[in-house]
Amino acid sequence: MSNTKISALPSGSPAQSTDQLPIARAGSNFSLTAADVINQPQFSMFAGLPNLKIVNAAVRTLNTSATADVYTVPANRRAIVASLFMNTVPGQPQGNVYTLRPFVKVSGTYYTLSLGSAPTITAPINTNLTTGTYIAEAGESFSFAPEAVSGHPSGTITAVAAATTTALTLSAVAAPVSGLATYTGTITGGGNNAFAGYSFVVTGFTNSANNGTFLCVASTTTTLTLVNLSSVSETHAGTATTQSFSTYTVTNTTMSNLTNAYVGLNIVITGCVDSNNNGTFLCLASTSTSLILANAAATLATTQTGAAVVQYNLSAIAQILEFDATAGLKTAKLLNPAGGLSTLYTPSGSKNGVLVSSNFIGTLGAGPQLASSANVFCVAATNGSSTGQSFYTFYCPAGNTSGALTAASAAVGGLTLYTGSIPFGGNPSAYSVTAAANASAGSTVYTGTFGQGGSNGLAGLAVTISGFANAANNGTFTISASSTTTITVNNASGVSQAGQVAMANVEPLNGQSVTISGFSNSGNNGTFPVVISTPTTLVVTNSGGVSETHAGTVSVSSGLPVFSNSLVGNTPAVVAALNTIGSVTSMIPVSNGDSLKVLVSGTLSGTYNGMIWANVLEF
Repeated sequence: MSNTKISALPSGSPAQSTDQLPIARAGSNFSLTAADVINQPQFSMFAGLPNLKIVNAAVRTLNTSATADVYTVPANRRAIVASLFMNTVPGQPQGNVYTLRPFVKVSGTYYTLSLGSAPTITAPINTNLTTGTYIAEAGESFSFAPEAVSGHPSGTITAVAAATTTALTLSAVAAPVSGLATYTGTITGGGNNAFAGYSFVVTGFTNSANNGTFLCVASTTTTLTLVNLSSVSETHAGTATTQSFSTYTVTNTTMSNLTNAYVGLNIVITGCVDSNNNGTFLCLASTSTSLILANAAATLATTQTGAAVVQYNLSAIAQILEFDATAGLKTAKLLNPAGGLSTLYTPSGSKNGVLVSSNFIGTLGAGPQLASSANVFCVAATNGSSTGQSFYTFYCPAGNTSGALTAASAAVGGLTLYTGSIPFGGNPSAYSVTAAANASAGSTVYTGTFGQGGSNGLAGLAVTISGFANAANNGTFTISASSTTTITVNNASGVSQAGQVAMANVEPLNGQSVTISGFSNSGNNGTFPVVISTPTTLVVTNSGGVSETHAGTVSVSSGLPVFSNSLVGNTPAVVAALNTIGSVTSMIPVSNGDSLKVLVSGTLSGTYNGMIWANVLEF
């Protein structure tokens, strides 16, 4: 069927592994089977990362409070947690409840990566800790810490026996089977594996390989099964002496009544009068009324009041995606960001960047909630112990940004109105103000109705106050604190006035200076502070304005955040007990020289160190 069009060939679906396909390679023709194509590695979203590999890491912790590092990124590499799986160590008492939280350690300080309330594990159930998608740099560590532990078996210590040993008479030893040697003798008290978990010191045999310190894994009244890979079959008198141990009498317990339920676990003893009886000891045997612990220093105490708690054992198993630090994919972050405007990300060198779709923009304490609108992200946040922290992430273009003006009005009261296309212009949030207090320590408190001011929701923003009879109370200031009924601003000249009908306007351009040019009348041109703006109107402090219909230009200085519609007017309400991290729902390009900035409004405090982060891809 030579020279037949592909469209004219009969269908061969479904494909078979023996089907042959022609390919061209380096100027020559070859064939591949369908199986060759099907068996190629599957495409991955991470396929383009340089020297990508999967690393498995694990750690076991016995500590009830310390943060445990699971994995540290090596030099010249970056890494992402694919999964962080927490499980209780085999033998863990059932019913224990652990509340755990994932962290990243940056320069020795831990920052939470939790997506909300810390998850819990009830032994022996296991869980996967969900983490925000954070790309760690070399030297940073992925970690976890228990926040709370409950349900551990415990009891009251009423007596402690002095440390002792038990010596047993041996008569023979057999060659090892799978590394275990069976010693025969008179094993008093050895029934039902009573000595499993004990260490024995064996002496007296002719062959030195049969002597030494070995762990017992099973026992009867006539045999000890010890871990001895080198034993030699021998019939000879010998002695097996247990490690030193002490018997603790326990009452009022929540411990299991099963014999040897806690063998191999650590028991924490506190509260005993003699300090030798306190500490963390390996459990060699247990009943519902006694614990035999490996405490070689225990002293006799016939009347004792102490506490015994079974110590928990947890392990973390992480799967890490690790790749070279030359990759364009990375995380930009602010650690414990201060109030005010801070730069979160600027593309490096001559590169451009893009805010990666569906990745997280940071967390503070319990985590902020993210809402997006075009190029502005408005974040209302709380953390572990307080409310009222507000975060806004802005896209900030480099260089001046201009808009076209069409007319100017004559100045009225020292103000001039311009119309046209106003860059960053937004409908202000206007608040009613009724009173001002005398200035104190450089600040003035104004009373009114500030709907979004609760818990310092307006702190850090500029405000223009007008309408007071005393001019000292009017002007453009920065808000340092706010509630729903008051704002505190940096006005060192405030004068006490009540019963006023005044306004406080909070908007993106408030207090910013803009440059106006191009008008025929020079009185309309110049650099002026903004009093109020909308997308089509601009009021500035210009007493020389002249009515004129003419093409002009308004230029806003570099670094001013870009707002889509009104920032403050659309700010989500501050929420108490917010437990989510918001995600970016579309990729936002960041041109070279531009930046993403974060405005932090309010006082930062809480249980955890705060971090705001964004994942970016540079190219």
